[in-house]
Amino acid sequence: MQGIRGKKVLLIEPAGNLPFYILPLGLGFLKSNAPDHHDVRIYDCSLKGVFSDSPDLLREIAEYGPDVVGVSASMQTYSEAVRIVSKVKSVSRDIATVMGGAHPSIFGEKVMENEDLDFIFRGEAELMFGAFLDRLGTEEGFDGIKGLGYRRNGRVVLNDINLEADIDMIRYPDYRHIGLDEYIRNGYSYGGFYGKSAPIWITRGCPYGCSFCSASLINGKKIRRHSIPYIMNWIDHLYREHGIRQFALVDDNFTFQMDYAKEFCRTVIDLRERGHFSEKIYFATPNGVRIDSLDDELIALMKKAGWKGLSIAPESGSKKTLKRMRKTLDPDKVPGVVKRIKKQGLDVRAFF
Repeated sequence: MQGIRGKKVLLIEPAGNLPFYILPLGLGFLKSNAPDHHDVRIYDCSLKGVFSDSPDLLREIAEYGPDVVGVSASMQTYSEAVRIVSKVKSVSRDIATVMGGAHPSIFGEKVMENEDLDFIFRGEAELMFGAFLDRLGTEEGFDGIKGLGYRRNGRVVLNDINLEADIDMIRYPDYRHIGLDEYIRNGYSYGGFYGKSAPIWITRGCPYGCSFCSASLINGKKIRRHSIPYIMNWIDHLYREHGIRQFALVDDNFTFQMDYAKEFCRTVIDLRERGHFSEKIYFATPNGVRIDSLDDELIALMKKAGWKGLSIAPESGSKKTLKRMRKTLDPDKVPGVVKRIKKQGLDVRAFF
């Protein structure tokens, strides 16, 4: 792109996640949505078993010579992410350091107290990260780069979080560069019991305010969703390019808009009946579905589309505890919903 210097960008997933349970989907989104004039690499410490004090990590940074290092940080990996940022600055103070993920999204001011950290991204950064890379090193400044946190005249500035309404604008993740096939060889199977499994993310947002959950703080309260054709292309890509046969919907509220969930199921059923998939495919919602966002028709459609079981999240049988959790759910309704799910021939798992 004329006038914009391409950056060398190293995205790092810190050690601390369980590789059979979590893969760096967020870094895959950043890779696939970055403009082509930037060279973006992913280095996954969790998968490689590499910690911040490893010579391998320092060697990777020194040999690649990045302009920017981005580090993902959840609660369980935050301390390791901080150590990685420090190591990056030990290689060169000129490397711009960025941290994204759940932890900086929620504790932005606190995280920016780390002087080795130059920038943070809060919330969804897929579309804004590329804009940030384009502006970095120019005189244009960072106003309008939603989600970005930075320092101006010694003070921390936290721009508003980006919640893109049309999420079809976001390209689905680069599974090759996040090492999906290697993850599977190493036992990755989140939500998967019926063949090679991969995560997909169909809807974003959560209108609820449970005190133990950060979903609405990161992805907003409004439910946003991909179009059905977009999702079918995503599934087709994983099916044909990576041999995936089970798709784990990592949404927080896939069934919240039941008409949409039913349309998804009907589309899958139609494709299967017309022979679009030569092998059987399965679906799972391992993050759980709301019991008040299910009816008999939807349960039956999910069964026919390829679900073998459903996870629900009562969290507690105590109304007093649920009230303290700010979990808006009537536990008296749970047994009836479980019976209706079982009646359709689906297994039931529950979170407490």
